[in-house]
Amino acid sequence: MKRKLLVLLLATAMIAGCGSNAAAPELATTETDDNKIGGEEDVSTSSEEVGSEEKEGAQAAEETDERDALFEKTYYNYTPEFGNPEYLCIIKNNSEETVRLTGVASAMDSAGNVLQDSKEEVEALAPGDSAALFFMFYDVKDASDISDVKYSYTYETPFYTPMVDNLKMELSPIDKGVIARVKNEGDIIGSYIEARAVFFDASGNAIYSSDEYVADINGEIRPGATIGVNLYCPDEYDHVECYLMGGYDGKAKPESTVEDSDFGVTEYMGVNHEMSETREVLVVKNNSEVLVGMEANFIAYDASGNMVDADTEHIDSLEPGDESVFFAYFSRDDIDSVEYFFSYDITPWYHTGLQNIAFSYEVNDNDVTATATNNNPDSVSNLVGYLLFFDAEGNLVNVIKDRFYTGVNFDAGETHSFMAIDMEFSSVKMYIGGGLSKRT
Repeated sequence: MKRKLLVLLLATAMIAGCGSNAAAPELATTETDDNKIGGEEDVSTSSEEVGSEEKEGAQAAEETDERDALFEKTYYNYTPEFGNPEYLCIIKNNSEETVRLTGVASAMDSAGNVLQDSKEEVEALAPGDSAALFFMFYDVKDASDISDVKYSYTYETPFYTPMVDNLKMELSPIDKGVIARVKNEGDIIGSYIEARAVFFDASGNAIYSSDEYVADINGEIRPGATIGVNLYCPDEYDHVECYLMGGYDGKAKPESTVEDSDFGVTEYMGVNHEMSETREVLVVKNNSEVLVGMEANFIAYDASGNMVDADTEHIDSLEPGDESVFFAYFSRDDIDSVEYFFSYDITPWYHTGLQNIAFSYEVNDNDVTATATNNNPDSVSNLVGYLLFFDAEGNLVNVIKDRFYTGVNFDAGETHSFMAIDMEFSSVKMYIGGGLSKRT
């Protein structure tokens, strides 16, 4: 079944700097019509507020502001397999002003008592933009106690600058959700931008909602930056609506003093068709003179150029001369290439001490023992080892990541080991990561 994608841009903010280290494959294209992609039939929802008699799960809103009539609202609810029902509002700004929107949903019992309030905020909703509000009532133990849900909204002057029109979002449906690739094509930073997806069945009923931050290591999406996210849906769906929410808070993080060319990168990708999985490894060396934290955002593509997965991995700190690993795991075997983007934190909380960690491995038939000794004067924490296994042709066939400590700290002078048992390989390489100590 083809799935339909409706891209709706809500008030947004831009995310921090990252540069591409791998050329993006040409994206597979689909015909679009008014931001709708594909599908046998267009199943679109009305932007009018609907009553429960018109659409299952719809609720009546309580208008509390004279501007409220200028904001179109459509309501849905659904009950996930586990947990209480979730209540959704798609709201569109038909006014001529940008607002900071606050929505409150109140779960009511049959006697009219409030069981719990749930609040959602949109920092900057510009004219013509739409937002998705997700209301949840976790404190209500028995969902059957909810007899009604009442909504109220307030509209204020925003502190954030809207910039959603500067964000280009491309979508690719997958079996368990949708992949969103967001690029900041403007000149304004976005702060903690959220991507929100609402999944629908063929009758237009909401069946699931999902959200992810579209943000780099500093919580931003900077001009020119691209970030991919995986918006999950556990069930088969007919079509999806995606929204970008947020804005620029005026508090940009310091400009990075390093760039991608300051780092050596060796890439390995291994596909295991028997287990339907793919491993992507980036071995990164800091050739700069700056202590940095790093984040790698990955977007995986199939042979046709369709986005099929996305992931984000972190290195909390990497000192000049240090080498460490980004390891992304994808539970599918149809991946042909992986695009990745780095972002940098030039004021990380930690340093590593990796250069004072002695490490080695020993092969005994099909078993490998990895060992590390802390030669730093102080204890370190979160020290991990990576064993990369290759076949005779040099293809990556497996990755084992494990800790070198049993508690929190790896004390000075201590030696710890871990084993990888019953492996099939021709050669192995070892790397370490972590080893974090708080900066003074």
